[in-house]
Amino acid sequence: MKKRKRIEILEKEILELKKVVKKDSITLTDESNPNQVVTMSYKNGAFSTDKITTEVVTQTENISNEQKN
Repeated sequence: MKKRKRIEILEKEILELKKVVKKDSITLTDESNPNQVVTMSYKNGAFSTDKITTEVVTQTENISNEQKN
């Protein structure tokens, strides 16, 4: 893997980690499905839980060396 591509991947992972970290809550991630997250928080004397499922969007591009006529 090229260094630039690896750096881009790591930057995206860091951004995701920053989204998860909150001062007033605990975030748990499903080991078998990292797209499912449960957040437990205690704000203003109230305890709450939230289940969040994120979607992964993958973009692919076909590249061929054939020239069109």
